[in-house]
Parts: sequence; C-alpha cells; structure tokens
Amino acid sequence: KAQSGFLDISQWPAKANENIPLAGDWAIFWDEFIDVKALPQRLNNYTNFISLPGVWNNQPYEGRILPAQGKASLSLSVKLPRSGDYVLKIPALYSSYRLWVNGELKVANPSLDDKFRQFNDISKARLINLNSETEQLNLLLHVTNYRHRVGGIWESLRLSSNNGSTLSMSTELKKDMAAFTVLAVVALALLVLAWKRKRRAYVFLACWAVLMALRAATIEAVSYTHLRAHETDS
Repeated sequence: KAQSGFLDISQWPAKANENIPLAGDWAIFWDEFIDVKALPQRLNNYTNFISLPGVWNNQPYEGRILPAQGKASLSLSVKLPRSGDYVLKIPALYSSYRLWVNGELKVANPSLDDKFRQFNDISKARLINLNSETEQLNLLLHVTNYRHRVGGIWESLRLSSNNGSTLSMSTELKKDMAAFTVLAVVALALLVLAWKRKRRAYVFLACWAVLMALRAATIEAVSYTHLRAHETDS
C-alpha cells in the first residue's frame, strides 16, 4: 500500500491479466484545489494524508475534524516497473472530480466549481489510457462532495498494463452482474406468484426487485463503459 503519498510498484511484474489497486495513504489538501504546477512544491515535507479507499468524514486535519461535505485535492505518486502504456480504471464515484496525470488533464469537469450543478453530475466509471514516458505517475484529483452524507473515494482506483482488457470484467462488475441476475430471477418468480395467486402485493415486490436489479447493473461500473476501453472522457 501507499505510504505518505507514495506507492512503489516497481517490482510488480505487470502481467497482462493483473491489475493493482492504488490504495493507501494519499496526500489531502482540504478546502482547496491545488494547481497542478504547484503540486511538487506543496508536497515537500507534507504531513496530511488520508487512507483510500475511504471517507474523509471525521478525519483529523490540522487541528480540526473534517465534515462530510466540502472539497479537497488528493495526490498520489506511483513508481512504475517501467515506462510505457498503462490503463487507469476510475470506479463510479459518488463525488465529482477532475483528474490530472503527470501534469496532463485527463478528466475535465466544468461543473466542479458549481455546487448547484453538481447535484446533476454523475461520475461514471472510466478507463483511461496512459502513456508514461517516465517510470513514475503523479496523480492529482480535485474532489467535491455536496450531496452525500459521506465524502471521499469508496473504491480503489486500479492500474493495469498494456490495455483495458484486464479490467473489463473487474470483481466489482462481476458482483453487479450477479446481483442483477439474482434480482431479475426473483422479480420473475414474484410475477408468476402474482398471476397464480392473484395477489397485488407480489406485483409491487416484483417492481421493487426490477428497480434494484437495474440499479445493480447501472450505478457502478457499467459493462458498456468497460467495453469502451479506449474512451477518455473529458
């Protein structure tokens, strides 16, 4: 895991069928969006970190306790096994964000500075192709949360080598598809019972199961997003 904002995966074999979570201590700058050009200087002797995946609620920060709602800059440096092509998977986040990798803006979000527009902003899962000319990745996220009771990043970003195929059926997506299948079967069974027993309550339960199945299939890493491995949203 990352320690003090640095993750060393230089010994990672980077096989085509593996990916690695970017978990551990990320640097956090509360209530400010750090300029990407000023980041290296700001990180000198920096001591404020947050463990991700996780939430920033109730985290100590410079003598105070962080609230659920607000904004922050999150930073992580990753030492790679080699330069070259990688794919970064960003899970579906309930917080709005922008992302820079090695100083280059990879995910733009014009509504990030507008609290009111963020209520309509849904940050879907993304697969981002990266070409690192050096053996280091420097990630900078601007993150806001003004609509949920907890803020932060609840699922790890993941890094894969070469192409997005290793991430196309992640554990999270498999769980979502399994939940969708189970709930769809339950909905069908309830509809059969409703028809046989003439019970309206079963229809309502079936509708609920259908809604939950659709939620499981769409709210997280949607399969369509995974198939579009070469998409880079901005």
